[in-house]
Amino acid sequence: MKTTEKISLGGFAFVVESDAYEALESYLSEIRECFRNDNSADEIVEDIEVRIAEILKEKYPSAECALQYDGDPWKLLVMGRLSAQCTDARVNLITPALFAEADTPEAMAQMPVSRVRELIATCGMCDTKAQRLVEMSRLLLERHGGQVPGSFEELEALPGVGHKTASVVMNQAFGSPAFPVDTHIFRLARLAGIVAQRTNANIHGRIGQHTGKFLRG
Repeated sequence: MKTTEKISLGGFAFVVESDAYEALESYLSEIRECFRNDNSADEIVEDIEVRIAEILKEKYPSAECALQYDGDPWKLLVMGRLSAQCTDARVNLITPALFAEADTPEAMAQMPVSRVRELIATCGMCDTKAQRLVEMSRLLLERHGGQVPGSFEELEALPGVGHKTASVVMNQAFGSPAFPVDTHIFRLARLAGIVAQRTNANIHGRIGQHTGKFLRG
């Protein structure tokens, strides 16, 4: 029977196998120091990036986006917006009916808000989301000819599109080394002492610059 040890991280206690404890504790110390001190980060960040990439590829060799958007940036943008305060599984359930009636910005822009609300009724905050989806569709037509823009600035200028949704679209649709920061990443990054910032955008900037490029194979 393998022996175990406890390791503390951000106020949490994790149980790990003893033969991995020393290496893990040392590695976590390096990571904390790396993200706290820009000078030390320059010295060890490459090793950390490679090791993180190796771990992720080993543990999740076939990782895919949970949202079933069929490779369409427009659908991904809509589904990313709907996923706020709603599970990806729920979004995957409700969007087929929505896209059956509006699978383009043109169609969505012409749809009554009340109909959009009806189609996404089981998704959290459906009133606000329905309004924002119609507004977003109209602005896509006005500003971008109905095409999903490929920059953070342009995406975040759309109604209801925050940094997380923009990061998902940039990473999955355009292959950009973006790092989506959800509630779990936000909490753990701060609790672990990796970052001290209090906004998702700041945490994205601090973590994403080192790890984001490995999210695309």
